[in-house]
Amino acid sequence: MRRRKRSAALAALLFASGAYGAHPLNTEDTGTQGAGGWQLELNGERSREAGVRGAQAAALLSYGFIDTVDL
Repeated sequence: MRRRKRSAALAALLFASGAYGAHPLNTEDTGTQGAGGWQLELNGERSREAGVRGAQAAALLSYGFIDTVDL
C-alpha cells in the first residue's frame, strides 16, 4: 500500500505540467449591471518568453444603461 502511494506521488511529480491562468473573456460573464449600475475591472499581466519581457495593464468601465444593456 505504501509503495503504491509513493509510486503515485512520483508519477504525479514526473508528469505534472505547468498551469497557465488568463483573464476571463468578456463573453464569459453574461450578466449585466442592471439599470444605473457601475463596474470597474482592473487587470494586469506580466510575461517572459525567450528572454523577452512584457507587461500590460487594462481597465474596463461599464455602466448599466437598462437592465439588459451595458455600455
